[in-house]
Amino acid sequence: GGAIEDINRMCPLDVSIVTWACATMKLREVEWFRAVVRARLEFADFSPQNMSNFVWGLATLTWRNDNMVLAVGREAAKKIQDFIPQELSNFTWALATLDLCDNLMLRAVAEEVDRRGDEVLTWDPQSMSNMMWAYATLAIKDDPLFRRLLDGSIARIADHDTQNLANSSWAASMVSFRCSRWLDVVAEATVAKMPENSPLHLAQLAFAFSRHSFRGERYGLLPALLAETLRRFEEFAPQSLFDVHDALVSFRAIQTPSPIERCLHTHYESLVARMEEFAIRCAQSRPSRDEIASYRANIEQRDIVTMGSYHTIAFLRHFGMLCRDDDPFLPDARQQILDLRAAEAAKDPVSRSIFHRAQCAWQLGLEGD
Repeated sequence: GGAIEDINRMCPLDVSIVTWACATMKLREVEWFRAVVRARLEFADFSPQNMSNFVWGLATLTWRNDNMVLAVGREAAKKIQDFIPQELSNFTWALATLDLCDNLMLRAVAEEVDRRGDEVLTWDPQSMSNMMWAYATLAIKDDPLFRRLLDGSIARIADHDTQNLANSSWAASMVSFRCSRWLDVVAEATVAKMPENSPLHLAQLAFAFSRHSFRGERYGLLPALLAETLRRFEEFAPQSLFDVHDALVSFRAIQTPSPIERCLHTHYESLVARMEEFAIRCAQSRPSRDEIASYRANIEQRDIVTMGSYHTIAFLRHFGMLCRDDDPFLPDARQQILDLRAAEAAKDPVSRSIFHRAQCAWQLGLEGD
């Protein structure tokens, strides 16, 4: 209460500390947020640390005010050379968490990383990992940025924990940035730390390796991943198990039937049955609001975003929605995606639009693109 009343007499450090403290304690004090907005703060007076802690606190508590965060970003870009790696990391993490693509600040960060040159080789792994995660989450493909950060990550590979390895690998794969040296060191580190990985980390790594068609044979990666998943598959959330299974299937590194497949089959059949039941109900008459709410809650509680290629193909076939391999639509669709990507790349090679079309191209199997 006192902080809210005194906000107009507070210095930037006080405001950032209170916001940071609320986030650290998970105290979502709405009146404080309203007071911050009403105060119309002069962000030019904030130091890089004040700015970083402030937007990190807003993002952690999911307090969203795009104009205010963009105003912070505008001033932060002017002081970008004074930011330390952790502050760059926290700021970009906050933007990604808020799903706010502040192009001015993000470009300033990318240019600053490049300007720092070999200094990046000494940066802490978590800061580099968080930055890559942020750009990938915001669907921004910036190859020079990822090259610098992965070079730094390789130099500090011994200091990476499993979360940093997984997040960095996932991020690079999401923006289709393939670095063979990174894949080599990550595969070796992953095998060495296999029991330390959470199911989510194993899923992220499996996705990344499959996305880059990297088998890691020299390190025994796939046998180790399969053995660890078989040992702990009951600990996996459905989504993570779908991701690992899909990667193993893509590499033909798993035999069927297996305990993993039987577990996923239960999830798959239950999901299909529920969707089919609701579809039949809708065909009979308009469902009530309660029926719609119940169906939505049931689907969302499963926490399955994608079933991967293997089960998605089975799903489409089940409902008669999969076109034939010789369907004339496929080559035409692939060519249209290539044309659209080329047009967008001519405008801006790091645009979100070209990134999303790259995702479509990959899903349709355009090798070498």
